[in-house]
Amino acid sequence: GVGGYYPYLLDFGALDQKMETEKESFALYSQMRWNVTADFGIDFGVRYTDDKIDLPYLNISRVGYDGSPRGTYVPGNNTGVDNIFIPANVAGQSPFEPGVLIQELLAGEISVNDLLLTAQTGYTHGPYTEESATLLSAQEKEWTGKIGMDYRLNDSLMVYGSYSKGFRAGNFNAGVYYEEREFEDAYAAPEFLDAYEIGIKADFWDRRARINSAFFYYDYTNQQFINVVGVSNFLENAGGSKIIGFESEMFFAITEALTVQLGMGILETEYTELELSNVQTVNDDDDVVDLSGNELISAPKISANVSIDWEIFSNNAGYLSMNLNGNYQDDQWYSAYNDKIGYENIKQDAYAIYNARFTWFSSNDDYTIAIWGKNITETKYDSYAINLQAGFGFDYYQQGAPATYGLEMTYRY
Repeated sequence: GVGGYYPYLLDFGALDQKMETEKESFALYSQMRWNVTADFGIDFGVRYTDDKIDLPYLNISRVGYDGSPRGTYVPGNNTGVDNIFIPANVAGQSPFEPGVLIQELLAGEISVNDLLLTAQTGYTHGPYTEESATLLSAQEKEWTGKIGMDYRLNDSLMVYGSYSKGFRAGNFNAGVYYEEREFEDAYAAPEFLDAYEIGIKADFWDRRARINSAFFYYDYTNQQFINVVGVSNFLENAGGSKIIGFESEMFFAITEALTVQLGMGILETEYTELELSNVQTVNDDDDVVDLSGNELISAPKISANVSIDWEIFSNNAGYLSMNLNGNYQDDQWYSAYNDKIGYENIKQDAYAIYNARFTWFSSNDDYTIAIWGKNITETKYDSYAINLQAGFGFDYYQQGAPATYGLEMTYRY
């Protein structure tokens, strides 16, 4: 509870994290296209990557608001607790009620570790030092590539398909932690992606209309993502995840003065293998939650956008143009925990935002005058959310931009 943290928040000061990383990356890449016929082609690509990363210096310390040294967590925290301090109400009781704690211990309601932690409430850092945590290094050598085929059915329609294997280098975690970590916990492993895609590209209506559409399947191994724990952002790995989707972009020139662009996307996402720490038991690093089957972060099932450009009026002095556009986002989660262990509110329900802009362009393009409005329907939404229940007893929401309006003038000389 918050009460157990209160004594240590009054004069905590600030965290001073100093981190140095050294990276070297070497790659060779080659691509070839084979035009089998005038209408059928095959693309081949291959890449070899050699990435090396070192973590020569890492120090996480507590300092006063004036910068004066208070203590060091990494290196120096020998409590076995990866938390900023041990609250005064471990196991739900006050350290000043030893009789109750002994009864709970005998009844098996708390562990000996809980009892010991209760006896040593307070900051988990050791004496202040500018020494570094243990030097860590990693090196990754990987082959990746792509093969794609396309076939032109006629001058207005092409179909294509491709398979590619992608690789993203690993990295040492820049999130703040309070106990020195072993390599496997300090390093986010490389991410691998097997991507499959089939699609079409079509022009029609005397080339006044265009449609680009694709179905895709992404199979991730060790997918990297940002996980928010307390007030820190950690680069984590999901053992596996997959995305099945469809996307389409459409363009229509209705008249010489009126054009419309439409876009839509459909996603079905899932973590196939993911375990993260149970943030409700901050003093038990081995307590994890199985999140396989959860949806990916910021992955709405449906998204859509529309943009309309219309040249309203023109004469020898210039022309007046109007742009109306809107964006729709379906329900989405802001955390990989989705609705588990108290994260059910860390999400955003479906919403739409509409914008408008009127611009006068001079005939010789030496000046423009524009009036614009964003989120003109005053939609209320959250662009980000964090669960801070374990440490501070509340959820934090970052509200999206409200309705805003402006006037712009540009002169070119």
